[in-house]
Amino acid sequence: MLFENTRRPIPNSLRARLAVPLLTTMAASVLAQHVPEQEPRPGEQRFNRFIYKASHNSYAQSESLNDQIDHYNVWQIELDIWWNNGGCDTVRHCCTDSTHSFADELSHIFGAVTAGQRFTVVYLEMKVPGGWCPCQENWPSRSVYRQCVYNTIAGAGDVGRVYPASDFVSVDQSRWPSWQELLRRGKNLMFILDELAGDLGGPFDDSFFFGVTAGNPPPAGLPANTVLVSLDAGCDTYPIEQGPQQVNDRWLYRAWPGLCALDACIHMNDEYWTTAVGLGFNLVATNCVDQDHTLAAPTHSPQPLYIREYYPSSAPQYGTLGFPYIADSGLMSGISRASPMVDVIISGSTYDVTRAGGSPYIIAKPVVLKARPSAVGANAILR
Repeated sequence: MLFENTRRPIPNSLRARLAVPLLTTMAASVLAQHVPEQEPRPGEQRFNRFIYKASHNSYAQSESLNDQIDHYNVWQIELDIWWNNGGCDTVRHCCTDSTHSFADELSHIFGAVTAGQRFTVVYLEMKVPGGWCPCQENWPSRSVYRQCVYNTIAGAGDVGRVYPASDFVSVDQSRWPSWQELLRRGKNLMFILDELAGDLGGPFDDSFFFGVTAGNPPPAGLPANTVLVSLDAGCDTYPIEQGPQQVNDRWLYRAWPGLCALDACIHMNDEYWTTAVGLGFNLVATNCVDQDHTLAAPTHSPQPLYIREYYPSSAPQYGTLGFPYIADSGLMSGISRASPMVDVIISGSTYDVTRAGGSPYIIAKPVVLKARPSAVGANAILR
């Protein structure tokens, strides 16, 4: 079936209410004392056991990067970076497209309200001149461009929040921890550097950046920091036929819409999406950031997942900061949507779930219920 275009921007009148201070769950001293755990705790799963919504050419979408993270449940951001005027601050798709600042885009990622409460994958695709994009400069030596990219990241936010490839290899023995464990360590981001284009010749080993391959299954002998298989998943007319071929604790699989999709939602919101999700790709990239089907199960739910006692009735309910679930029935829907061990943030009010459901409501999976006081300081009461 064809999913309907359901573009629903967040009302400007509500944005001020959403710009709440970042919730912190652990003091810095506690984070410093946390001993890394290699095995997920009860109820948790390794990060690569889920399917996550990703955005394709994230910088080119109508929604800002922080909105994509906070309000549209995007777990993976993609930035196309170019070497231009002796630096790496240019983000755009091709020569005639709008130019964005790499540093500015990174500041939106670091500055998302929920950034400290979830884990975000940042996919950096290094673009090279040639073909239909001949206008840019060639990249300098690897040591020069990697230092430039790293310095830009460090200038935009706290790199102490970044999960480095060296930790994956040495601390975690090339096995994904749970995202909850990464948060316990104070890690909210990772950066994947796609060095496959042109004569770059990647992937290459690195202590900070993760690497990517287009081989499925991934070929033997790849550097230990290579964890992502990124595949052209076609479009609605010609969706990919083969899913992940090497499923273990190391590999993530990313599906992205190919040329036949023409970067248009109408060509990637049906068979492309359902096929990639059905085949079990971990990161399913889409340009349809705000459409309902991209925010629905079986993709991983928002983290945190928000429930409020009141919100405009016309607003959709996704469980995100900008589009929370609402009232009694919303609380049940939100808990049903929540992935294992997600923080369910409940605004102060009384939620009569028994009355709304017609019988006692049973929570039959591991979730973390947290009360978030309302403006008048009311408790969150479930009955």
